[in-house]
Amino acid sequence: MPLDTQKCLKAFPKRAKVMNWLQNCGRIEVLTVYNYGCEISRALQNRRLAIVFAHFLYHSQEKGYLDDQSIRHLCALMPIIDNHGSLITMRTKVLVPARCSKWFSLMGSNPWRSENYIELSGDYGQSSSFAGNHTPENKILAFIQTQIGAADVPYIYPPNANCQVFHSPLTQENALLLLQWIRNMMSGGAALPSCFLNCVKNGSWIKTSVGYNSPKESFFCTEECTSLLQIGYGMVSIPIIDQEFYGNIISSYSKELRTIGVKFEFSEASELIGNKLMQLLTNGMSNQSSVISLLGRIRYLREKHISQSLLIEMVIRGKWLLTCFGYKSPAEALLFSSEWRTALCIANLPFIDENYYGERITDYKVELELLGVHVRFRDTNNDLRLVVDKLKFPPDLSTAEASFLLFKCICHVGLSENYLEKLKHLKWVKTNQGISAPSESMLLDPEWNFPSCVLDKIPVIDVQFYGMEMESYRDELRRLGVAVTLAESSRAVSCRFMQLLGASSITKENVLSLLECYRQIKNKKGRFPVDLISCMKREKWLSTKMGMRKPGSSVFFNSAWESISSIANVPFIEYSSEIRGYKDELRTLGVAITLEEGVSFVLQGINLPMDPTTITASNSLLLLKCIKCWNGPRKNIPKEFIGGIKKKWLKTVLGYRCPEESLLFDLNYSSLIQRDDAPFIDEEFYGSEIALYKNQLRDIGVKVDMRHGCSLVSQYLKLHSDRSTINRIYMFLKEFKWEPENRNLNWIWVLCEDGKGDWVNPKSCVLHDGTGLFGSQLYVLEKFYDEDLLNFFSIALCVRYMPSIEDYLKLWRDWENSTSQVSLEDCVAFWKFIGLHWDPTCEKLLVKHVKKLPVLTKGGITLITKLDVFIADDILLEDLFDESLFVWYPSKSIPFLSQSKLTSIYTSLGVIKFSEAVEKNELYKLNSSHGATTVVTRANMIREGLVRIILAFLTNPSFDICAEKRHEMVQSLLDLTIIEVDELVTMQYKVMLSGGRQLEAKTTRMFHWKRDESRLFIRQFDEFQGADGRIKFATYFSDEISQGLLCERADLAESLAELIKVGCLLDYEAASIEFLIKSKNLKLFAEDEEFLSANFSTEIQEEIMEESSLSVNTTILPSPLEGQLDQGEVNIWKQLMKVLSSFFLRWRKTTRPSEP
Repeated sequence: MPLDTQKCLKAFPKRAKVMNWLQNCGRIEVLTVYNYGCEISRALQNRRLAIVFAHFLYHSQEKGYLDDQSIRHLCALMPIIDNHGSLITMRTKVLVPARCSKWFSLMGSNPWRSENYIELSGDYGQSSSFAGNHTPENKILAFIQTQIGAADVPYIYPPNANCQVFHSPLTQENALLLLQWIRNMMSGGAALPSCFLNCVKNGSWIKTSVGYNSPKESFFCTEECTSLLQIGYGMVSIPIIDQEFYGNIISSYSKELRTIGVKFEFSEASELIGNKLMQLLTNGMSNQSSVISLLGRIRYLREKHISQSLLIEMVIRGKWLLTCFGYKSPAEALLFSSEWRTALCIANLPFIDENYYGERITDYKVELELLGVHVRFRDTNNDLRLVVDKLKFPPDLSTAEASFLLFKCICHVGLSENYLEKLKHLKWVKTNQGISAPSESMLLDPEWNFPSCVLDKIPVIDVQFYGMEMESYRDELRRLGVAVTLAESSRAVSCRFMQLLGASSITKENVLSLLECYRQIKNKKGRFPVDLISCMKREKWLSTKMGMRKPGSSVFFNSAWESISSIANVPFIEYSSEIRGYKDELRTLGVAITLEEGVSFVLQGINLPMDPTTITASNSLLLLKCIKCWNGPRKNIPKEFIGGIKKKWLKTVLGYRCPEESLLFDLNYSSLIQRDDAPFIDEEFYGSEIALYKNQLRDIGVKVDMRHGCSLVSQYLKLHSDRSTINRIYMFLKEFKWEPENRNLNWIWVLCEDGKGDWVNPKSCVLHDGTGLFGSQLYVLEKFYDEDLLNFFSIALCVRYMPSIEDYLKLWRDWENSTSQVSLEDCVAFWKFIGLHWDPTCEKLLVKHVKKLPVLTKGGITLITKLDVFIADDILLEDLFDESLFVWYPSKSIPFLSQSKLTSIYTSLGVIKFSEAVEKNELYKLNSSHGATTVVTRANMIREGLVRIILAFLTNPSFDICAEKRHEMVQSLLDLTIIEVDELVTMQYKVMLSGGRQLEAKTTRMFHWKRDESRLFIRQFDEFQGADGRIKFATYFSDEISQGLLCERADLAESLAELIKVGCLLDYEAASIEFLIKSKNLKLFAEDEEFLSANFSTEIQEEIMEESSLSVNTTILPSPLEGQLDQGEVNIWKQLMKVLSSFFLRWRKTTRPSEP
């Protein structure tokens, strides 16, 4: 609505009514300014309207049309124009235009672009007029900054970017703007971006006294730094911020300057100056004047009572002081003075080069000491450490002072083991033997008593040269190898003693001198060198008959030793009679004086003569006495002694024997064994005293306990041939349960046929032979010994009680290889044993070794290869063959060898049943040359009782034969035509033997069922007369019928045949058949009864009889044709007549009811 219209309407008195009409009829919508603004903001589509809308909002606020909340909401909806003139409806962050901003004057470009900041168009800063309202310049921009948050430095958050502008100088205004920006961010609690802060810290934009520099390397000067600057002037350029350039305003930004890395503290200034000085001094710029200047400035700070510690800490690290060994750090350098003169003898010390710096350097001792230079020698650990670190080799130790200084270094600091090891062997110690090495020297104590014979060549330290102060350095001397204690000196003296021994220079006088010195010290109770005593006890310095020996290996000769010399080599001390006065001293040193003390030498030096007859009984008894003495405090006899007496020197009743082959007789067992039975010690030679040394004899190997002498007694068993002696020895061995180590030797004596005895192996013996089969193969001991000794042989020598299965198999192989026959008794005995011991192992052995089996022939029992023998399971078949093909069975039952068990054994050996081996062939022919074929009435053969038996048998549930199948099988029997003939089937039986040999036999059958023709042929009934004929008829008939019916179930034929045979013998009497069926737990089902009724009613029986009668007539040829037809034509004629008779019978069935 035009503005003029609105004004008129506003002034009209009835404006409300007009407005209602306009709204209802004119469809005018009344909007508030806020609603209008909301509608407009959604319709802004170009740059100019967006600018106009901003002006609209500005003037609406100025004139009060909109409150602050509405303004903020509409500003949020308002699209903006960026610096590229694009209309932006979705925004996040906004920058003020560059031309009127501080950020552009500071940064030069927009570093927030990557952070989605939108830069406003410059149009917002221009003056404009819309709808009669004028807007001055920058008013709209200020309005937008306030309402939508358009940002500018120093109120915008800094970008996290690498700003190149800080790598170049900034103007005063920009520098102060930057500091104000940082202050605003820090006051708001915001952390400065790391990348931005690093650029500010490292950029060269701040003006200093040496030009533009980075804040991190700049210094803000305070009054405290004035003196420090004076020192650094001329030597170090210090970048101090130019406060005058920034109008002294920059001092108000001290916190911000610290944030960007500017240094304020004195310590920081000292570190800066020190670093600069270090760079100058260590980069080859150190010279005489710079060092003297530095020392002068330190002195100045010290005199002004200004702390110089920080400056010193910065410069003491570098190597800038020139010494005689090159440039060193102050802590490594020394300033020479007379106090260091002794130290120079043993160390190469880096003294400051006074020729280079001049004598003025000595005026700065205090300053040099502050820097860490060693200016005087104080005998402290630090100075000693310095000397130790610079030790030279070899050191000059010609003076006592140099030696004492070295001792101090060892005491307080310590030297390396390598250096000490070198000093030990360097000759620098003054001794009574001249200049010697410490390891060769000793520091003597006047209280020690050493023999002069060993002390004259040992270097002893010259105490007069070193003075009494040397006594205070005993520990250091010991570390250098000097012998300073009694034990160490004793070792040195012992070494000298060892040298004398090594050079074989020890004489009789030396030995006597040592013993005399030892006696004097022992009497005075003085201190004698322990190592020397140990050396005297340990080393070989005493001359004996067996060479040089140590005291503990020597013997002091006296009369008690005279009788032992013939059987042992003993080291007796020499030196004639002069040594006898020192018996006590020698005993103290370990020399053996008495026989008891020296028994070990006897045992070690045992030397028995080759001829045992030269050894007397007294010699042997004395030796046993020595062993007895040895066994007192000790346990085991030396192995050397045991080896030395392993000779034949003990006299026994069987000659001289070694101890292991000898026994001591015990009278308690005289009833079991006699002295002459084994090598017992000859007590007549040694006397009864030998029994006193029973334990000693045991220790050297003699068997003194009969229980332990069995093995030895058994070794001499074969020397005897007298039967009573042998039996006595066996009883002795049995008494002590002796068992040989090797049972494979010939331990058993048997009496031979020639009356002489022989020694045989236990394996070839048995205790008993119950069968009597092995008289020629094995030795049966029951023939020679009583039962007591038989038990002994069984336990001790493992003699078998009876022959084993292997023995029986060997016997059987011998029988197989011989041509003679086997007796019945032997055969029964063999197979009885096999049956008694039959098991899987026995079975495997028989299968492997038995090649032939027994067969009973007319001449007796013969062994035939098991491939040609069979088990007789069919007697009728057996009777057909004349040759002996069947394995032997005993005629009567034998325990453990029943016929069934023997059959099982034969089967395991591969023998098969004869019925399985026979091949059957049927050769049948019907002889009709005389017309002797007669059709037998079926009712006479196939009777109801027979069919009832068959049906009852087939109903057995285990056979699983259904009713339909049962009836089908019986119907095949009912459909038979039974024909009696003169001659029937001829059966041929063949048996194949090894080598291709074949045996044949023939016989005729009584019945034959030709299933393909439904005819049953039988022999003439005349052959079945009498009881014998009836049983034959029943047997052969039942076999043929069962096999014909159950041709598909042959396994059931034998059971059915037995039932039919019984029924036939009972003449199929109904009551008998009923009982027979029940006795076999059988019965007929209803369908089977119906089948029987249908086939065996009275009418059917008559038809069968008629059919049979007709069949008989039709099968007889008419007389005109008889003799004119061959056999084939006769058969065709009979078949034709059978068909015609069948048709005739059927016709009669249909016409019979109408006949009168």
